[in-house]
Amino acid sequence: MKNIVLILMLFVAGTVNATPLYCAGKIASVYIDANGNVNIKGTWRNSWTTICNTKDDDTVTCSLWASYAASAVKNNLSVTVNYHVSDGSSCATLPKYGNAPKPAYVMIHNPGL
Repeated sequence: MKNIVLILMLFVAGTVNATPLYCAGKIASVYIDANGNVNIKGTWRNSWTTICNTKDDDTVTCSLWASYAASAVKNNLSVTVNYHVSDGSSCATLPKYGNAPKPAYVMIHNPGL
């Protein structure tokens, strides 16, 4: 009986999928701290979220995301940051700073289209 319960628990745990979460809006501010964390303050949550680390993550991708964020702030552009979450988080309830999940992508929207 214990084996059947264990197998069922493993099956259920193995079928839990991450849900895509699209956080869209504007980035009010962006900064990079001395540790390399790229932090954005998105209008979808009005708090700081770390999107990557220039020293620990893929440095090319993280540097590009930092550039996207700075460009979005400078040009007042809308963005979408995509996350894959399995904990039921919403854009407004994502953990703050480095506790946030890593995004799958950062997109800048063309205001002319």
